[in-house]
Amino acid sequence: MSIKPARSDDRLLALKEMAAYLSINERTLLKLVSEGEVPGVKIGSQWRFRKAMIDAWLDDQMLGVVVEELASLSKKLSLVRDETWFVHALIERENIMPSAVGNGVAFLHTMYRHPEQVVKPFMVLGRSARGVEFDALDNKATHLFFVLGLKFHELYLPWLAKLSQMFGRAEATRALLEAPQAEAIFEVLRTVEKDMFPERKERSVAS
Repeated sequence: MSIKPARSDDRLLALKEMAAYLSINERTLLKLVSEGEVPGVKIGSQWRFRKAMIDAWLDDQMLGVVVEELASLSKKLSLVRDETWFVHALIERENIMPSAVGNGVAFLHTMYRHPEQVVKPFMVLGRSARGVEFDALDNKATHLFFVLGLKFHELYLPWLAKLSQMFGRAEATRALLEAPQAEAIFEVLRTVEKDMFPERKERSVAS
């Protein structure tokens, strides 16, 4: 994954300070940095950590967790044939341009269409009440993660345009976050679609 630009807080932290920041013990951190799992530099016999680089590394780790969970769900639902391929394809797209458009919403998709890997066109939705740092355009946390599995290029822009219109409003995003279960989420999606496109025949965006 790509390293994001350094933030304004670019302090150098010692092992003890970094362990406290990451809420892990010093022995665990020493093992991780020695094995190259955590970015750090050894000066003499002491490890030092750039806080800005650690923050960027944490963001990338969280991105990977979100993508892996959503790809796993897609595979469990038999929507994609190869979970590993889907994870890598989604992250490849994120490294070129983040999919978080702001307003707490991200629209994840692959950079290229691979009809042999997608069983049928689909959309899955993941939610995070606390929000995830996802490099959004408005620099705010992302709460809703729409994942699109599309077979053909001609479906790409229409779906993204439609979803962007539907969830460009804070009230629509809030309604999805407050929906208590799957049926309520489905109803919010149906209602938002109907309100935004009243001239079209009613149909579910999840079909």
